[in-house]
Amino acid sequence: MAIEERQADNRARMTSLASQFPVLKDAPGITPWDPQRLDEWASGGASHSECHAAAFVLHVWNPHYDWKAGRFDVMAALWVWDAENRRPFVEWATTPRWE
Repeated sequence: MAIEERQADNRARMTSLASQFPVLKDAPGITPWDPQRLDEWASGGASHSECHAAAFVLHVWNPHYDWKAGRFDVMAALWVWDAENRRPFVEWATTPRWE
């Protein structure tokens, strides 16, 4: 698989993962995947639940980058997410994959 194809596949997987969070349904940067745009949105007034979901998917995308949305804190996220927003995280955590 060519580099461009692999990058496109990774971006499609990130859109798929992020789209599973109901709180990210209308967030910018999900479709098409644009991590910088999502980060800007999350750091600019998103709710706690939205910010935790964005921080999670951004961390999956690049755990070494200093995202404006902040570091993903699993305990804080689980505290604020409802069952519908915990589900995509739990499913991902059973077979984690970093893009």
